[in-house]
Amino acid sequence: MSTELTVVESAVTAPVVLDPKATLDQAAKIATAIADVIEKQKLYTNIGGKKYVRVDAYIALGNVRGIYPREVRTTEHDDGTFESFVELVDRSGTVVGSGSAIVGSDEPTWKSRPRFARRSMAITRATGKAFRIRDAWILTLAGYEGTPAEEMEHTVTTSGSNATASTAADGYYQGREDQEKKLTEFLTKKDIAPEKQRIIKARMMNRHGSELEEIIAEVLKA
Repeated sequence: MSTELTVVESAVTAPVVLDPKATLDQAAKIATAIADVIEKQKLYTNIGGKKYVRVDAYIALGNVRGIYPREVRTTEHDDGTFESFVELVDRSGTVVGSGSAIVGSDEPTWKSRPRFARRSMAITRATGKAFRIRDAWILTLAGYEGTPAEEMEHTVTTSGSNATASTAADGYYQGREDQEKKLTEFLTKKDIAPEKQRIIKARMMNRHGSELEEIIAEVLKA
């Protein structure tokens, strides 16, 4: 039996080097196109004078680039915290990114929400995290903050009338009975007619309290 060693040569694939200018030019075109959609559909939240895109905007960006989110697992821990892990895949099914996030049982906005809502938000945040890691730089080219708005709701700090408006809408407005009562009281104190209040509440659905003053101005101007 031969004891000679056989050397097997294998080809090493060199990394693909993209042309920087061409890459940036293409990214700028995508940024301009997606910004138009974000503005028309209001897929952002204004926090402290900065625009934070919502996860819907990241999903739209992903579709443009042929990248899609896929939930891998979502776990409920003993304390009621939900933790989710999401992958990003391209059209061939190849994993091109991932992210994880939680919705904690100690979060004021979420601790009393139904389990399905907390689970859903954990998936939403994980999706946003995955896209942010990969594509935030494109949205910053369009003038937006890279961090998804859904990750910012617990860090919102406002002052003056904006603080009052944010309190009235209580985080993300979902039309809950307690939110409805606070918002009605707030709008009534501002002498806003009932028919206008109904329009404002409809537009506020799933929007953050920091956007309330802007929505009020739009409705009263119409």
